[in-house]
Amino acid sequence: RLESTRKDKEYTEGEQGHQLQAEEEKFVDDYYDSLDEPLEEEAKAERTPEVKFKFLQHKLCDGNWKQEILVFKNYRVVRFPRFWQSFFYFLGHTREEICEEGTNKLVWKKASKKLNDGIFEKMKSYTHVGPKD
Repeated sequence: RLESTRKDKEYTEGEQGHQLQAEEEKFVDDYYDSLDEPLEEEAKAERTPEVKFKFLQHKLCDGNWKQEILVFKNYRVVRFPRFWQSFFYFLGHTREEICEEGTNKLVWKKASKKLNDGIFEKMKSYTHVGPKD
């Protein structure tokens, strides 16, 4: 456990972490540059978390991350089933689609079938603010 914490710290403080942070800042700057009217600093501060969220959505749904997530499809057992259950709920799947009938226990065999390219489209279209449908 200490080893994984050390690796996480090295990643965030290391070159890859700085590179990701620089990409995020560039994405935010490009977004504000592409707007027709420049925003005031206060409006920028309010909108920045939303823009960063869009960056993360883009990063997760394209490239290497996509392959890293799809690897779980081949697993027979996964750690942190509650995480996966919440993940599928956030993306609009129902309990009946991913859980044992009549219970709230995740059935990975059912849930793993939902891990496909469609899940990334749902991740891109997910909105974390505003009314939910």
